Amino acid sequence: MKISIFFKNDLVTLLFRLLIAIVVVWILRCMFYAYNADLLHIDNWGSELPSFLKGSFIFDASNLVFTFSLFVVLSLLPFKFRSKKTILKCLHFETNYVSLWR
Repeated sequence: MKISIFFKNDLVTLLFRLLIAIVVVWILRCMFYAYNADLLHIDNWGSELPSFLKGSFIFDASNLVFTFSLFVVLSLLPFKFRSKKTILKCLHFETNYVSLWR
């Protein structure tokens, strides 16, 4: 199966974009913990790290839901502008821009 055929479905493309966002945020969160390990004063990484990562995943997932909710709703509704990639890119940029200033 070709990848281009796989991503012709709008829902699959949307889920793939959200998965990429979650993975990027997860990697950045792990880098944050590694960089600030001395400030966090964690005695036992084996027992405390899973609770940190669970809490940060819940926080990051809720943040992504609030950030991308307008983009998700407008990209799934059957409007004519969905077929134009520039409109969706502008919509994606605007929703992210608004989320930076809230």
